[in-house]
Amino acid sequence: MAKMQRNKFICPFTAGKLPRWKCPNCENPSLIYLEVESLESTNSISFRKELYKRHSSEWYPDMIRWYGTFIGVLKCKICLGQVAISGYKKIDWDYEKYSPIETLTPTYFNPPIHIFDINGEVPNSVRTEIVNAFKLYWLDQDACANKIRRVVEAIMDDKVVIEKHRLDQRIKEFEKTNSEKIANLEKIVKYLHANRVIGNDGSHHGKPLTKEIVLDGFELLMSVINDLYGKDNLEQIAERYYSQKA
Repeated sequence: MAKMQRNKFICPFTAGKLPRWKCPNCENPSLIYLEVESLESTNSISFRKELYKRHSSEWYPDMIRWYGTFIGVLKCKICLGQVAISGYKKIDWDYEKYSPIETLTPTYFNPPIHIFDINGEVPNSVRTEIVNAFKLYWLDQDACANKIRRVVEAIMDDKVVIEKHRLDQRIKEFEKTNSEKIANLEKIVKYLHANRVIGNDGSHHGKPLTKEIVLDGFELLMSVINDLYGKDNLEQIAERYYSQKA
């Protein structure tokens, strides 16, 4: 199983060096950023220069600090599909290179960038919930964590685990009814419970969750999805039936 490349999903990114995110249409890592518009805020370079000149005859590099928003398009070099992108933009001073440095912090992609690959065996009901979680990752980590919990619920629905009042009860029932049917079941159950807790923290935690915590949830979820719906698991299922052949 491929490991998640977390550095592609931790902001901010240096302008001109955005990660090669995978195209959500053709799944090739071939998206190129094309800026459409930058919207300057009141904390712009010119504003800060003017403000400082009112109090001093000198001006120094630390005054270069520009905040604003950006709107752009990611275009796929392979299928030519496009992804809208927007977020916050900042220009600060790089003291090592003694020059301005521009960074981008995306908060929105449409269609959403996939944090991990979703294979073709994943049912649409589960896939939809995963993509909904991807949508929220950049903007609201608490809401995203809650959506990851919703993916766990969708998996329980797909596995026809009877409805109960609490998700932890459904996971226990899933473990009980599949003890001899699913490989790596102990690991899968542990990861499902972990994502249940991460989702609960998104709803009730005292402070906002970090992107690192949410990526922990996605990495656990990726493993569960590959174990339950991946090709390896399908081969195990086929082998079980084949061994019963008369």
